[in-house]
Amino acid sequence: MTDLPEPLRVVLRDFCHVEWYEIDELAQLVESGGAKFDVAALEKQIEELLLSGSPPLCEINMLTANEFESGDELRTWLLEIRRRVFGR
Repeated sequence: MTDLPEPLRVVLRDFCHVEWYEIDELAQLVESGGAKFDVAALEKQIEELLLSGSPPLCEINMLTANEFESGDELRTWLLEIRRRVFGR
């Protein structure tokens, strides 16, 4: 399980887990400047994942306990996260 870089891997595990989905908290950290990770890197990594032709579904499912079955399903989910965290 090493396809995803930091901080994306940690953010998916700590804020996007199906049992403790905390996107509003993540958005507040990003907006306030209180994030203890590189916010610009996170935004770039989400963009790269959105553009990826073959995102690592298994790794993301393991980190988040989601059960995404396709790249399109994952992209829809990531688009919502990007919208809520980065406002676009």
